[in-house]
Amino acid sequence: MASISARTERNVGTEGGGMDQAIAFLATKGCAKFIDFQPLRCHDVRLPRDAAFVIAHSLVTINKAAGSEYNTRVVECRLAAQVIAKHEGYEWKNMRRLGDLEAILPKNISKLDGLKHLLLLVEKLLHEEAYTKEEILQNFGINEEELVKSSLSANTTHLKTFKLKQRAAHVYSEAMRVLEFEQECLKSQKEDFNGDGSNRTLERLGMLMNSSHSSLRDLYECSHPQMDLLVQICQEKCFGARLTGAGWGGCAVALTTAAAADEFVEHLKKRFYIGQKGFKEDDDFQSVIFLTSLNSGASVYSASNTSSQDPVIGNHSNGI
Repeated sequence: MASISARTERNVGTEGGGMDQAIAFLATKGCAKFIDFQPLRCHDVRLPRDAAFVIAHSLVTINKAAGSEYNTRVVECRLAAQVIAKHEGYEWKNMRRLGDLEAILPKNISKLDGLKHLLLLVEKLLHEEAYTKEEILQNFGINEEELVKSSLSANTTHLKTFKLKQRAAHVYSEAMRVLEFEQECLKSQKEDFNGDGSNRTLERLGMLMNSSHSSLRDLYECSHPQMDLLVQICQEKCFGARLTGAGWGGCAVALTTAAAADEFVEHLKKRFYIGQKGFKEDDDFQSVIFLTSLNSGASVYSASNTSSQDPVIGNHSNGI
């Protein structure tokens, strides 16, 4: 169902990866999920016991199917993978994702070492300046029609320049942060915490979230000034925060503790919503900021499990 839903979204023109659909169906109560693709697979990651998340809306929205920003990033990542593959002597047209380059790595190296190696290739083979379409065509030895077939999407054929190094550097460094996040969570389960031990783990996880947002803002360039302001204000009173979702607006997710959540929410109300965006003290903030928990994904309840007065046949809970 997660894979079908991801493919369905692509019918509206966005080349989405399927992360949202995967967590919507596969989320486990009380756990984060480590999600991988090709094929879709995942496993539970148990967070430190004190971890809590607050979701806050930046008050900026974007219809990613209406513009080309989202697909532009997908295409830039594809071109980066193809340029690296061609330079390394592989069939570049087979490369659709930066993750496909992992298949050319030696089988005996770890995923983390593989990502480090790919980051070195990015640094070595891709230049900082944006690539022109003419440069891409010359690199591949093809014409524009062939480029459309091999690399571009319907709403990105008009593009004249592509930032390859920055996008690839973000994707591989973000994948490394995911691995580091999981390792920190695993480490916290093995340690016997006393005093602020759990908070030290949350601090390390928060640093990874902050680094993630910086990379999304500076390398992937999918943030928004209003989102950056919100994240900055979040970071004043939490362990870490970053944008979540497709980008260019939407929501930020902040890592805090259940004990500190109410104070953190009040901080955001005063500093961002009332202080920056004209909200009033007695406004309803429930639609823009709330504490969330790690919950299960989509479920189906059989009739035998519900009373005749409660004919619920499905439930779609939030999953992070």
